[in-house]
Amino acid sequence: MPRSRNRLAIATPLAIFVLGFAIWGGVWLYIKSEVETRVTGWLAAEAAAGRPHQCPQRDVGGFPFRIEVRCANPIAIIATPAGPAEVRLGGATFVAQVYRPEHVIADLRSPFILAQGGTDLGTVEFQRAQASLHSTNGVIERFSLVLDRPIFTRVQGGRADAGADQIELHARHTPTVAAQVRDFDMAVSARRLGPAGARPDQAADLNFSGTARRWPDPAATGSDGLVAQWARSGGIFEVQGLRLTRGNGVLAANGTLAFTASGRAQGEFRATVTDANMLFGGLAIPGVGDAALILLPALALVGRPTEVDGRRGTEVQLRIDEGMLSIGAVQVLAFPPVF
Repeated sequence: MPRSRNRLAIATPLAIFVLGFAIWGGVWLYIKSEVETRVTGWLAAEAAAGRPHQCPQRDVGGFPFRIEVRCANPIAIIATPAGPAEVRLGGATFVAQVYRPEHVIADLRSPFILAQGGTDLGTVEFQRAQASLHSTNGVIERFSLVLDRPIFTRVQGGRADAGADQIELHARHTPTVAAQVRDFDMAVSARRLGPAGARPDQAADLNFSGTARRWPDPAATGSDGLVAQWARSGGIFEVQGLRLTRGNGVLAANGTLAFTASGRAQGEFRATVTDANMLFGGLAIPGVGDAALILLPALALVGRPTEVDGRRGTEVQLRIDEGMLSIGAVQVLAFPPVF
């Protein structure tokens, strides 16, 4: 009898474990089937709305406690005023724990390729890219993207244009407004951002925070794209803090930015600059030329002396009117329309 009881004591937990494992395997297979059905349904709904994203060679795995959706060479379609544009990726894996399906982690593989009308426009190559998405009842609450050592290249030029050690983007639904109000707080940071192959002293660090008010629902976006729909619905971007540091030079600014119905920037900013020679020296503005030759005389002409962090600096009012940037009363640069 003692030997039989010992065998029973060993066999019972083992049988319970095997039964539990089998039940969980069935539950996981059901969850996997639901995920496959929802992914297929979402792709079909997006295609019907004019955004035929692609997730070729799709595979769903992750047993026992995760759900992983892997796509080889996925393609995302973005609506723009010039027509649909596509972003091609080297690959993507989306992972969620079965007990936390509202939190998805995505590992993205290099490169990103932007194309429109069958023509490649530019690429972003990187060592590593990871995104994080939190949602509640299908509504995005928080999103983050981190790129390690990105290099940006325009296909037309054929050479790398810019790079950085790391770029981070974070966005969340503004917690102080109702859930149905589509206001989003955003933060962007870039370390050692500058021309590709630049010396260490030519690179800059960027930190930015702001709030996009009245952001449209991406699922309801028309053919002219998110930015155009946002602008035409009265959307505005509140820049709470922008800080650009290059050597000892610092630019700090805050203000508001919007876009007119014709797609041109419109806004006002208060900015302070310290060590402008270090900040702008050797920088080139595409299509314009040496930034120092344009900005330093304007700062000297209309800037007011101030003190920033115990250092002498210059305070100026910046205005963008129908895409024209002015420092005080001095017009310095025209921006093209974004849509």
